[in-house]
Amino acid sequence: MKVQRRIENLSLFVLIGLVALRPLVGESYDPAGSTLTEALGVVSDPQPLTTLVFDLLVLGSTCGWLLARAMGSPRTYRRTGLEWGAVLVAVAAVVSCFFAGNKRLAINATIDWLCLPILAITLVQLLREPWQRRVLLAAVLASACVEAAQCLEQYFSFNETWAHYQSIKPDFWVRQGVELDSSKVELFEQRMRAREATGFLPHSNVAGSYLVLCCFAGLGLIATLWSNLKQSGNALIAFLCTVGTALMLVGIVLTKSLGALLSGLAGLVLWIIARRFATWIDAHRARAWMIAWLCVVAGAGAVIGHGLYRGSLPGWSLTFRWQYWQASSNLIADHWTTGVGRENFGRHYLRYKSIESPEEVANPHSLFVQAAADWGLLGLIGVLVLVLQASFRFITLPPARSPPTGGGSATPSRSTTIVWAIGLLLVVTVGRLPLLGSTDPNFLYYSTVITGFVWLLGFFVFMGTTVTQGSAFGGFHSARDSNVSMAVAVGLFAFLVHDMINFAMFVPGSATTFFGLLSYWMARRSNESAEPKLDVAVSFARRWFPLGAGVAAMVLVCWIGVIPVASAQSHLRAAQQAASIPLSGSLQEHPASGRFDAASASDPFDPTAEVARTQWLRTSAPRAAVEALTTAMGRDPFNVGLPRMRAKLYLDLAQSTGDDGDYLAAIDDAHRALELYPLNPAGVVSLADVQTVAGEALKSEKLLREALANYNRAIQLDDQRLSWETLHRMRVGEKDEILAKIRRVRERIGEP
Repeated sequence: MKVQRRIENLSLFVLIGLVALRPLVGESYDPAGSTLTEALGVVSDPQPLTTLVFDLLVLGSTCGWLLARAMGSPRTYRRTGLEWGAVLVAVAAVVSCFFAGNKRLAINATIDWLCLPILAITLVQLLREPWQRRVLLAAVLASACVEAAQCLEQYFSFNETWAHYQSIKPDFWVRQGVELDSSKVELFEQRMRAREATGFLPHSNVAGSYLVLCCFAGLGLIATLWSNLKQSGNALIAFLCTVGTALMLVGIVLTKSLGALLSGLAGLVLWIIARRFATWIDAHRARAWMIAWLCVVAGAGAVIGHGLYRGSLPGWSLTFRWQYWQASSNLIADHWTTGVGRENFGRHYLRYKSIESPEEVANPHSLFVQAAADWGLLGLIGVLVLVLQASFRFITLPPARSPPTGGGSATPSRSTTIVWAIGLLLVVTVGRLPLLGSTDPNFLYYSTVITGFVWLLGFFVFMGTTVTQGSAFGGFHSARDSNVSMAVAVGLFAFLVHDMINFAMFVPGSATTFFGLLSYWMARRSNESAEPKLDVAVSFARRWFPLGAGVAAMVLVCWIGVIPVASAQSHLRAAQQAASIPLSGSLQEHPASGRFDAASASDPFDPTAEVARTQWLRTSAPRAAVEALTTAMGRDPFNVGLPRMRAKLYLDLAQSTGDDGDYLAAIDDAHRALELYPLNPAGVVSLADVQTVAGEALKSEKLLREALANYNRAIQLDDQRLSWETLHRMRVGEKDEILAKIRRVRERIGEP
C-alpha cells in the first residue's frame, strides 16, 4: 500500500507541476521557429521537443497511476464524462494527420491536445483527498499571480521597450527581410502602441481568458474566507488572498481584452443565477442542464442570424471573426470528412479568404469552428460530447462526501505542505530555466527570482491556514469546498464563452490550466469505493491491460514524435553551424551536406531541414537549392511561401542560364502560389512580374499580355478592400510602381 501511495503521489506531483509550469513558458509545435525571435537575437524560439516531453510526462504519470492501481488494492475508476468525447476526438485527430499537408505540425499538435483530457482524467483519479485538490488549486492560482505580475511589468516597462525597439528598428526589420514602409511594420507598431499585456502567453486575448479562468477560482476562495472569517479567525490570509485575486483582475484589465471582460461578466451573471435558484436547481438538475443549453443554443443562433442578416457582427473585432467563420464554413465543407489537421488551418484559410477580410489568421478564433476545420465533423462531435458530458455530470451529480472536520485526509501536515511547496517551486523556477531560451545570466537570474518569489508567496497564501492553523480553514468543509467548486465551474464557463471568439483552448499553457481546473471540480463528484470482486481473469485484464495501453501510447509518442524531432533538431543545428564554412569543391563533400541529409532523413514529415538547405544553397548552388525546396514542398504542399520561393529560384536560374524550361517553371510556381492564395494582390503582382521577365526573355507577347492583365487585376483587387482598411492596402509608391510596369509592358507590345 505504501508503494502504491508513493507512486500515486509522484504521478500527482508531476501533473500538478505541469499545470503550474506550462502557462509560464513559451511552446511551439513548429520546428521552423519564428523570424521575429531570430531578428531580436535575445532569446531562441521554443522548440516542439519541449512540448513532446511535457506530453510524455503526462502519459508517464498516467502509467504511474495505472501501475499503482494494478499493484495494490484497486480503487473504482471515477468516470469523468470526458471518455467518449476524448475517444471521438482521438479518432478524428489521428485520421486528420494522414490527410494534413504539414504532417509534422499536425502530429505534434495532435499528440499535445489529446494529452489534455488524459491529464484531466488522471488527475480526477489521483485527487482523492481534499488537501490534494487544494494543492492543485493553490498551484494554479500562484501561477496566475506570476502571469498577472508579468502583465504589470510589461505595462510599466513599455516606454523602455519602445525606446529599445526604435534604437534597433532598421536592423530588426532587415533581419526579417521586410521593408521599413511595409504594412507589416505599421501593424507591428500599432500592436505595440496598444500596450496590450500578454504575460508569458502568445496573445493578449489568451492571457485575458486564462486570467479570468483563474480569477473566478480566487473569487470563490476569498468569498468563502470572508464569509467564514469568524470561524476561521484568520483575517490576514483572507486579505492576502484578496490581494492575489485583485492582482489577477489588474492583469485582466492590462490585457485590454474586451472579450475576456465580457466573458467574465457572463460568468458573474451565471454565478448570481445559480445562487439565486440553487434550491430549484438542486431539485431539477437535468431540467436545469437542458434549460442552460437551450439558452446557449439560442444565443449562438441569434449571433449567427445577425451575421447572416447583416453580413457582419457588432464592432470590427467581431466582424473580423465573422469573416473568419464565413471562410471557414467553405473550408469545412470541402474537408468535412477528415479536416485539414491541427495547425494547418492557416495554410488552407488563404484559399477561402475574401479580399474584404484583411487578416491572414492561423486559426478561426472559435473552439467549435476550429474543431470542425482541424478534425472534420467527427472531431466537432467529439468536442461537443466532451463539453456536454462534462457539464451534465457537474449539474446532475451531487458533490462527494467530504471527510469529517479535522480528519486526517482533509488537511495535510505542515511538513507535507512545505515539501509540496518546495518541490513545485523547483519545477516553476529551476525546471523553467532551460525553457526560457536564453543564456544571459542576468536575464535568467531576474526571471527566476521574480517568478519564484511571486509564485511561492501566492502558493502559501492560497493554501490558506493549512500551514499555520491546521484544520481551521484547511478542513475544507463540504459547503466551503462546494462554494469554491462553483466558482471554478463559473470560470470554466467564462473560458468557454470567450473561446467562442478566441483560441485559448489550443494554446498549451491556457488549455492545460483549463483541464487542470476541470479535474478539480470533477474530483468532487466521485465518492471513494472499493473495487468489486471479479473473476480472476477479468480482474487481471482490468488491472494490467490499461497499463499496457498506456505504455504503448508512450512508445508511440516517442516513435513518431520525440525521437524524429530530437534527432532532426540535433542534425539541423550541426548543419547550420557547418554551413558557415565556405563551399569549395564538391557539394556532397561539404560537411553541412551530410548533416542536412541526416536532418531530413530523421524526420520525413518535417520540411524545415530542406528549407534551411535551400537558404544555404540558393546563391552557391541554385539547382541543388531547387531540388531541396521541391522536397520541402512535398512535405508542406499548402504553404504558400514555398512556391513563391521556388518561383524566384527558378527565375534567377533562368536569367543566368537562359533555359526556357526554367522560365516556364517559375511561371508555374507563381501560378501555384496564387492557387493557394487567390485573392492576394501581392501574389497577382508576383505572377505578373515573373510573366513579364519570362515574356521579355522568350519574346512572348502572350506572356506579356497575361502580365498586363494581372497587373490591372492586382489594382482592381486592392480597390475592393474595405474603405477604412489601410494597413494591407497598397502604398502610393507600390501602386505607382505597378502603373509604371503597366506602361513598360504596353510599350513592349505596342499598345498606347
